[in-house]
Amino acid sequence: MSSPSPFPTLPKSKITFPSSPITTAAFTYTKHHTSEAVYNHCARSAYFALLLARKLPTLAAAKPDLEAVVLACVLHDMGWSHNKALLSEFKRFEVDGADIARGFIREYDGAGKEDWGEGRVQRVWDAIARKAFFFFFFFSFT
Repeated sequence: MSSPSPFPTLPKSKITFPSSPITTAAFTYTKHHTSEAVYNHCARSAYFALLLARKLPTLAAAKPDLEAVVLACVLHDMGWSHNKALLSEFKRFEVDGADIARGFIREYDGAGKEDWGEGRVQRVWDAIARKAFFFFFFFSFT
């Protein structure tokens, strides 16, 4: 069962977000814990990643795990959170963001939780900590 996405489709590009409870929760979480500018940047990053996955033949053929790609994009700048309780004192913001994303996914308790094993969570962490969104496509098959 999918939930409605908080974001509109982009009809000309035929891009729609993979609508799931966890992606919707991630958008809400990011919006709550970051500035409007960071939130908008993360949403645009997800749109751009989905556009690349659809338009680039190599990526499209790889059949990436689009739900994981969206989560990595939406949560990738949580290291810029205005909630200081989420941040460490000594880690790079990319690693803070990856740690926050991992914690968010592990603590998520909604529909689809059973689909998030440690390997899938680790791929999201790697994509964020290493800023490897493009590389991530090749290791996130469904």
